Amino acid sequence: MRRLALVTTLASLACVPEEGPLMQPGRNCMECHGGSGEDDARPWTLAGTVYAAPNAPHQAGVEGVRVHVTDSKGFDFRLRSNQAGNFYTAEALSFPLAVCLERDGAGTTCMESPVEHGSCNACHTVPPTENAPGRLTQP
Repeated sequence: MRRLALVTTLASLACVPEEGPLMQPGRNCMECHGGSGEDDARPWTLAGTVYAAPNAPHQAGVEGVRVHVTDSKGFDFRLRSNQAGNFYTAEALSFPLAVCLERDGAGTTCMESPVEHGSCNACHTVPPTENAPGRLTQP
């Protein structure tokens, strides 16, 4: 009976997405981390995933890209993408934001328009939505 319970428990855990900073690259992080109170996910104010190309597959995030953020009150800070290409923060921010990406001195790419919300992957998707040219990409 214990063996059956263990197998059943392990099978049900296989259906739960991996938790942690490497989870679900390319998805709209704010669906769960937006602070709506509907789930237990920690609320963030800005989150996304960085890729090498606008049409990259979701699992091809780029590590080590610096994300430079300046909010409308002049608060300025940097984040770094992790192994999955994900970056996120819970810093209190005043929108709109100016956001730039930089990787190993290879240049800087900045958003042309002010960022009105913290969900980068809501617009930067495959296929592209709104005015975003596909995935958020490194310089």
